[in-house]
Amino acid sequence: MQLDESFIQKLISKDLTEFIIRIALIAFLVVVSVRIFSPFMGLVLWALVLAVTLYPLHKKLAKRMGDKQGRAGMALS
Repeated sequence: MQLDESFIQKLISKDLTEFIIRIALIAFLVVVSVRIFSPFMGLVLWALVLAVTLYPLHKKLAKRMGDKQGRAGMALS
C-alpha cells in the first residue's frame, strides 16, 4: 500500500510540474508576442478597416475585370 501511494504521489507531482512549466511557457510566449507586435497594432487596425471597407469595391472591380483578383487588387492600390 505504501509503495502504491508513493508511486501515485510522484506521478501526480511530475504531471503537475510539467503542467505548470507548460502554462508558464505559454504565458511567456504570449507576453513576448504582445510586446513585439504592440508598436504595429495601429497599422494593423488601419489595414483591417481599409480591407473591410474596400472589399465590396474590390469584388465589383474584379468582376468587371473578368474575375482577376490580382488585377483588381493592383487597381485599388
